[in-house]
Amino acid sequence: VKDKLMFEQQERVIVLCLNSRLEVMKEKTVFIGSNNISIISGRELFKEALICGSSRIMVIHNHPSGNPAPSLQDIETTERLYKMADELEIEVVDHLIIGRNKFYSFASKEIFEV
Repeated sequence: VKDKLMFEQQERVIVLCLNSRLEVMKEKTVFIGSNNISIISGRELFKEALICGSSRIMVIHNHPSGNPAPSLQDIETTERLYKMADELEIEVVDHLIIGRNKFYSFASKEIFEV
C-alpha cells in the first residue's frame, strides 16, 4: 500500500479488512480527497468490514506533502473511529499515515523510515 500512496497528489483513505491472523481479506479505497484534506467516514470503513465479516481493520491514508505527522483532524478522527469500532466490536489494528519514505503509526505513536 505504501508504494501506491507515497507519491499520490491527492489524499486517499484505504481500509484493509483483516482476518484473525491479520491477513488481508479485502482492500478498498473508501475516499479520495484533495491535495491537503480527506474525510474519513466511519460508516464507509466499517461497512466494508461488516460486508466481508472482518473483526479487524487497518486504516491507511496518505499526506501528499510527504510529511506523515498527524494533523489535529487526523487525531480527532482516529479517536472517533476507535470509539465507533468499540461499539461495533471491530478492532482497529492501526491507522497509518503514509508520507515520503516514512509513515506514522497511531498504534505506536511514532514515525518510521521505510
